[in-house]
Amino acid sequence: MRRQEQGTKALISLRDAIFNGELKAGQRLLELALVDRLKISRTPIRFALDRLADEGLIEKNRGGYAVRAFSSDEVRDAIRMRGVVEGMAVRMAAEREALPPGPLAAARQCIVDLDKVLAARRSAPKIEEYLDINQRYHESIVQMAGSFVVQRTLNHVCALPFASPNAFVMAQRQTGDIRKVMFLSQAHHRSMLEAIENHEGARAEAIAREHAELSLGALKRVLQMKQASGAAIAPVELMRA
Repeated sequence: MRRQEQGTKALISLRDAIFNGELKAGQRLLELALVDRLKISRTPIRFALDRLADEGLIEKNRGGYAVRAFSSDEVRDAIRMRGVVEGMAVRMAAEREALPPGPLAAARQCIVDLDKVLAARRSAPKIEEYLDINQRYHESIVQMAGSFVVQRTLNHVCALPFASPNAFVMAQRQTGDIRKVMFLSQAHHRSMLEAIENHEGARAEAIAREHAELSLGALKRVLQMKQASGAAIAPVELMRA
């Protein structure tokens, strides 16, 4: 395996370990220990650590790196920043004379697919299927803006585990009240796409910002539950008290 491929593999492995709570906030990341853990050389390990530091998930600590802990203010800022950037993207899309047919068709199909997931006769929607479609929807509406700068900025913000479009689902599944929030989210999806297609830039932006607040509300509820039970819930455990 080439070093670049090894570096990508190491990046994915370490990012997943942070997201699922295997690597906890404040935990030191030592190169030699990671070499033994991932069975690859130090060069791709260094590549992965540099990328994770750039994403904000780890930070320099006494000559090495440690998993970063986030304050509640930083979590709030990251989620609202995602709303601001995504709001800018959908406003730019709505103000275009003609929407790109590919992303538009993809977003429309996502609405249909999400409706099917939510209409399925089961006590709770299939989470994995919902997450995949929800991610594709958000990617499609941002692609409609046609801006590399906006896309890159949004990718950077969403690298944080609690700022991505799927963060509210991952958090809300811990509270047992996920179906209600999914229906509200889908109403936002439909209204946002309608505003884009009707070239209502201000309305599309406002909906996108409100949509991001779903994540903030869900994470607040999980934090309250965590404090009450004393249990650690990844990735919320990356947060400082």
